[in-house]
Parts: sequence; structure tokens; C-alpha cells
Amino acid sequence: MDDITVSVYENTLLHVKAKAEADDLVKDKFFIRNDWNESSVQAKRRVLSYQFSCVVYDEAQSHFCHYDYIVLCESDTPLSYARLINGFLSLLKVEMPQFKKHLRQYKSFENPNNLSISSKAYTKAKDKHERSYPYNKIVLVSHFNGVDLTNFYNNKKMMDQLSCMNKLSFFNGRAFNSDNYHDKLRGIRTATLIRDTMLLSSNNSSLQSLGENIGIEKLDCSDYVDRMDKLLQDDISRYVECGLSDSVISLIWTLTFNENNLNQKDIYSTVGSAAAHRIRESIKAKNRWTTDKEFNENYLSIFDVGNYYQGRNQQISDKRSLIEQDAISSFFGGRNECFSHGIFTAESGKEFLDIDLRSAYPIAMCICSNMNWNNPIDCSYNRDNTDNGKLRSEMFKFDDLGFGLVDFEFPKELAYPCIPVKSTTFNGLVFPRKGSTYANISEIKLALDMGASVTVSEGGRVVVLSTKDENDMFDAVKEFIKTRKLYEKKYGKKSGQALLQKLYANSAFGKLGQGINGKRYQNLCNNTTEMAQYSVITMPAYAAAITALVRCLVSFCMHCCEKADLKIHSVTTDGFIVAGERESVLRMLNESVKEKFPFIFEALEQAFSNSDTAFEVKHEFKTFFNSRTRANVSVGEGEGIMAKGSYRGNDVFRNLSEDAKHHFFFEALVTRTGKIRDERVSLPSYKDVVKHNKVFMNEMKVANLSFDFDFKRMIDMPTIQTNQTVLNGKLFSYDSFFTLPLETVEEYESLHKYRDSYAGCVNNRSEYANIHQKYRHLSTGTETRYNPKMNSQNEQHLDYVCKELLKMVRQGMLTDKLASLNSKDLYDLFMTNCEWDISYEAFNNAFKKGKGRKVMLDGETPLFSVIKQSLLGAS
Repeated sequence: MDDITVSVYENTLLHVKAKAEADDLVKDKFFIRNDWNESSVQAKRRVLSYQFSCVVYDEAQSHFCHYDYIVLCESDTPLSYARLINGFLSLLKVEMPQFKKHLRQYKSFENPNNLSISSKAYTKAKDKHERSYPYNKIVLVSHFNGVDLTNFYNNKKMMDQLSCMNKLSFFNGRAFNSDNYHDKLRGIRTATLIRDTMLLSSNNSSLQSLGENIGIEKLDCSDYVDRMDKLLQDDISRYVECGLSDSVISLIWTLTFNENNLNQKDIYSTVGSAAAHRIRESIKAKNRWTTDKEFNENYLSIFDVGNYYQGRNQQISDKRSLIEQDAISSFFGGRNECFSHGIFTAESGKEFLDIDLRSAYPIAMCICSNMNWNNPIDCSYNRDNTDNGKLRSEMFKFDDLGFGLVDFEFPKELAYPCIPVKSTTFNGLVFPRKGSTYANISEIKLALDMGASVTVSEGGRVVVLSTKDENDMFDAVKEFIKTRKLYEKKYGKKSGQALLQKLYANSAFGKLGQGINGKRYQNLCNNTTEMAQYSVITMPAYAAAITALVRCLVSFCMHCCEKADLKIHSVTTDGFIVAGERESVLRMLNESVKEKFPFIFEALEQAFSNSDTAFEVKHEFKTFFNSRTRANVSVGEGEGIMAKGSYRGNDVFRNLSEDAKHHFFFEALVTRTGKIRDERVSLPSYKDVVKHNKVFMNEMKVANLSFDFDFKRMIDMPTIQTNQTVLNGKLFSYDSFFTLPLETVEEYESLHKYRDSYAGCVNNRSEYANIHQKYRHLSTGTETRYNPKMNSQNEQHLDYVCKELLKMVRQGMLTDKLASLNSKDLYDLFMTNCEWDISYEAFNNAFKKGKGRKVMLDGETPLFSVIKQSLLGAS
């Protein structure tokens, strides 16, 4: 902010009644926040104030002036957008008279001398007159603007012209004309762009965090957070300072986002949009293309069809169409799985390491070499030109672009298969042992190296794309990374300037895949379902290859850990949790990746001038509870991890210290007896407010969340053991387990459907056995994963065994003699034949427990057959 004066604020109080008349409007950019007070009893919200911050260029002083104003409302009726702007500009012109000449005055068209004129001619003359007075552009920016916009009088007319990005963050692509629906604006025509700093920053960034990034403190009024009206009454000066600090932060952050270029035509609506446009401009400059049309035709192989707006009337070339559909079919998300469930404590000398790939997605873009659109397919494999479709590792390189439809099967002993299959029923990725799917070259090659059999599917093909030596995409992303390093030195590591460059680099990938999967979304503004549009850089072949390479890298790291006898507990997109000794684990991973993927280290060197490591450890801890995908929490020593799995918690939880939050969440997961109740305070959605006339104020909502294992994999029954830990002097115990891959995606879908209808809480051995029994029934014809040996090590499966015995008795599957035996007789007979070293008390307790349980009368399981054969043989 070198050329913006931010140290002196002209703070002026303006008391406005609801029916105050408006004066003039603003030409420049300004920003707004507001505060209100709620009454839950009356279900009513009263606006207390509107805060404005504005940057205006002072020609006399040759620098930017920064003004702040606050409007205190004396009436319960909210003020209109137009009246607020007019009142604001009236004061601004007093403070800065020379600003008046910036306004483009507009005079109403009048019929001279009341001459007789037709309606059509009058309208035509009036339109011509109005076009001669251009609009004054206003950019209205706030933080979480769904809150602020609904505080305007008659806000529905404004919001109906906006696009809703998420629950309550809005923007518009084309400025709307304010005087179309507000009071007459006294000779000033305006066009307003709506922007939201929530969309111009990282996800869920608070105003406080944005202020810290740009060196502006958000003043604390937490002691009055629920009663701002009382603060206004008790200390008006503090109220004004607290309110204005919000609008100042929104202002300066947006100027930072826009790099202080007030003359730029528009402020981009999102970080991703800014990143995509900057990449396009970088590639155009490098290739000396002067128009977007040249970029589209030469780089993306897209041609304009007639007039178009935002890519809606563009058509891919015939060459690109040769690979487009296969690329779209091969585009999947990240790898997110949970491999264990329960309490786990690292062994002595080891810790749990939460390891991330370093700048995974930006670095993975190093494989996006420019396409050779003259001949986009370098080679193609099918059943006819291979050994019945059989693929070999030497056919491919890890940095090849390519994809195809394949059949695969991994070795039975492999813990972590690496080819994803998308469930069409539950819309999720599963990594089964075998199946058929579209896959990318990197994952096909890794699967072959891991010993899998991979063949081209009947009627399918696997193609390797033809590319050039240049990589303009990665060069553009490297510019973000290098600029970030420069800004870190100039402004500081945590500065807004440096953070935005990081956001650009990380969000660029998302724009490559925008709109390619046919995803539809609900447009709340016009209440229609629309298909997401391509971005200015959408390229399915690149998007598919990048996500596949990141999945491939984490899968390879997991495979290396498996060979080193290190247990993986979870994987989340570009990182995983493993137990081990930090230095030895990192050394092993770096050496393995450098040998297998040398181009990754080359890309790290090019981008960061530092290729010492491809990994970074985010957290280290000794004990944690692993619940399901994206849900775990650590306790005790170390830098803790807490992924809450959609749990928000009430005000009491949110006000706890970090350690206390960890302890609370840990205990809630371990001691749960069903779904966890989550009481949360939230605002209603735009649809509820505008379409259903709901009062826009905080409301209490309750969600019941399941933290049972998600069964993307199956329980490895012999690994079940009761793990314990002590927390705050209290002993916690939990039946914990590791998992095995499912055979097919169909198994996952059947198991998922059964689990959704299962009434119990899956948190102990008996419940695990119920799920596992159903799984064995669903997977008839697959190899047995649980084939118990009759010895003392199987005492942990006693509940399961007794349930099988009861099922035999109730179905009359045993002889009359056996069916009439009591638990003691059955125990003696069973012990004689199976030679289990367990007590009668333990057997009898399990037997009694099983009697009260509803028995599923489905087919024989492997254990069922073993027990039946033993007992029938004995009789």
C-alpha cells in the first residue's frame, strides 16, 4: 500500500433517519460493512449502523486519500442502497470538493416544448439521450456479503441480479443499474459490481485473519459480540472504531488483491478466476498472442462460434474431440481414505507423522506440456495391437499424458491398491482390489510396478498424448511461486501480498477442471438448475493428469511405507498419517520418490530453487483417535491434529482452548453410543431469506453426525484389539482395528447401503462382527479374509463365535442332541473339538449377550462352516 494513505482516517458520524432524502452518488470504488442487533424473542433484526471505507484519488495532493464513515440508524427501518450512497457522497464532497468533477452528471430527457411525438420516437430519443451519459461504476465489497446485502431496504431486487457462489456469498459478472429499482438518483447514473472478500481469499478466512495478513488489527469487541446495541449505548467511540475496522480491512484486502490498480476494468470475482486470467495473460505474453482468440485456438484448440460470453458459445476442434471424452471420463478427485479406526498410540521412539507432499498440485502441473494439436495422440493401445490387451510398465513414463479404459487386479496381499473406481451409486472414489475403470497413465504404470495385472478393456483403448517440449502452464504457475518469494522478502512471510500469490498457485488447478464433469448446480437467484461453465483455461487432459499424478504419488509413498512395515492410518488428497521415526521416514520417502519420479525434484528446483525434500511434516503427535475419512483428533504431546468431520460445536466448544477442544472431541468420539449431536448457530441461506421470506438472523440448528467407520475398506478382524489411553486422569478404552481393501466397487456399494440402514453404533467387537458377517454374505464367491485358527488368540472374537452358535441352534441346523445342550455342555463340546484356551465365564457371558441380539438368518459364512463342521463331526 505504498501509495495509499491508511494512517489517518476521516471518521465522521452521520445520523440518518429511514426516510432521509438522497443527494448524490459515487463514481469510485467503495466498501461497506454493517452491524445489527437481534431479538430471538421477536424474531426481528434491527440494523444499528452502516460502515463505509473509500479510496479516492486526490489530484491536488497527487495521492490516494482514504475516508471512513459510519451511519448510525435512528429507525427500525433499514435504509436503501441508493440513499446510503447519496448520503455518503454528500459528506465526501464536503471533505473533498474536487471529487465532484469526477461524477458524470445525468439530466433527465424532456420533450422540448411539449411537441407532439409518437411513443416509439420518444423512447428512441430518450434511449439515445441516456446513452450519452455513461454510468459511474461502483464496486461494492464486503466480507460475507450475504449478511450485509440483506441489511439494505428492498434488497431482494438487488440480490435477484446476483450469482450465489455458496450459502451467502454473492457476486455479479455484469454491473447492475441501481437507478432501475431505487429512488431517482438526482442526475447520477450508477452501475454496481458486487464482490465478497470471502471469495477473494482462502476458504472461510475471517476478517481478523485477513487483517493480520495486511497489518491491520481488527478491533476486539468480543465482550459485546451478541449485544452491539449495548456497546453503542455504553461506548459510542469504541463502537465506531470497532465497526470501521471491519470496512477498512475489507477495503485494504481488496486493493491488495487488485494490486492497487484502481484503473483495472473489473475486480475478479474469485481467487480462482483471477488465477485463471493471469495464467492466460502470461501464456499470451510468452507466445506474443495479442487476443484471447489466439490463445483459445493455439493453446486450447477451441474456436469461437458466433458471439459468445464467458465461453458459452465456443466449440472444441476436431483434433481435441479425439481425446476429450476419454479425458473427462478419467478425471477424478483426490484420494481420501481411512485405514484404521480407534485409539492408537505410537511405539517408543516413534511418532505419528502427518506428512504432506510439498505444493502438490502446483508442482504436478510440471507434466502439462503444451499439446501438439496437429497430432494429439502419440500412440494408442487396444486388444488388437497388444497381447490380448495386456499392458507393460515399459510402455509408459510417469510424466506421460494419457488415459484409457482398463481392467485391473492387484495381488491379494497388497494393502493399498492405487487405481480408483468411482461409485456411481454414492458418488465417491474407492480403491478396490480389482475392477474396470478409466485410468490415467501414471496410475496404470504404478499399478504394473506394484505387481498388478492391467489390461485394456474389451472395446476400449489406452492413449498416450503427443506434447511439445514447452510447458507454458507450469511456467505461469512458477511465476506465482517466484513472486510469492519476492513478496515474502519485501512484505513478510504472512503478508497479504505473499498469501495471494500462494492462493493463485493453489487455485489454478481447479480452473483447469472447471465444468468438465457435467456438474450441475442450483442457481438460487433464478431458481433454476444450470451446468457449470468452462473457465478460460479449462483443459480436461491436464486436469485428469494432475489429479492422477498426485494420487499416484501418495499411493506410491503408502506402498513404500507398507514395504517398510509402517502402518498408514489415513490419506487426505496430498498427505497421509504414518507412524514412524521422523528422519528415517522422510529419508526413505525422499530417496524412493527421487528414484521413481525424478521430474518432481526437477520441478521443485525450478519453482523453489530448493529440492532438498518433496515433503513437509504438518503435525507430530503420540496418541490420537482415528474415526473415519477426514475425522480424527490427537491428544497429549506434540503438535495436534483435529479434523472434525463436519462437526462445528456450540458456543461453549468454540470458546474452549485448543487443548480443551481436542480433549472434548476425543472423549465425544471414544464414548459415543450413537450419532453425536451437534448444536450449531448459523444463518439461513439466501433461498430461505429471499425465496421463502425467512428472517435473516442467527438460528439454532441441530445435526446428528455419525463418526462410525465409513467402510470404504473392510475390517481386518484379526487385528481387533482393545487399546487404551489416559487423559486428564481418566482411562479410555476402545476396540480398535486396521482394514483391508474391498474386492470390488460393487461390494462397497452394497456394504454402504447396508451400513446406512444399520441401526447400531459400530464401536465394539460385536458390532464389527455384525458388519463383517454381512460383508461376507454380500461378497459370496470372494476369497475368505477371516479364516480363524482355533487357538487362544481368537478369544477377542468370542461374541462373534457365540452368535454363530446361536444361529445354528435357532435354525435347527444342529442335531437334536446338540440343539438341546445348554451353554455349559456346548462350551465343553466346543473346547474339546476346537481347543480354545478360554474360561467358561467368558464363553457364557458372550453366549448370554448373544441371546439378546437379533440374529440375521442369512447364509453360511466361513467361520460358520468351520464351527458347524467341528460340532457335527463331534456328534
